[in-house]
Amino acid sequence: MKDLIVRPIQRIPRYELLIQRLLDNTPQDHPDHPLLQQACKVMHDLAVKIGTVSETQHGEDMLETLKKLELLLITDLAVPDRAYIRHDMVQTL
Repeated sequence: MKDLIVRPIQRIPRYELLIQRLLDNTPQDHPDHPLLQQACKVMHDLAVKIGTVSETQHGEDMLETLKKLELLLITDLAVPDRAYIRHDMVQTL
């Protein structure tokens, strides 16, 4: 059921596609055509901005996790030529 619910972050790209389809199917001489073009551009710009914010937040989260790891682990683990890629939950058997 959770997979069927549209998350807020997914709404913008879906709205962008919907407006693009409306624009593609609206004749150029129709009075709504310029408004749809404007709406399409606004939605695209918003989607790009949200994507940038999401990437920035992800990067900050990864940096914070790396700082916590540095405090817990040996100091030579975090050196300039290494990169923190991901983290996972580990269960003890």
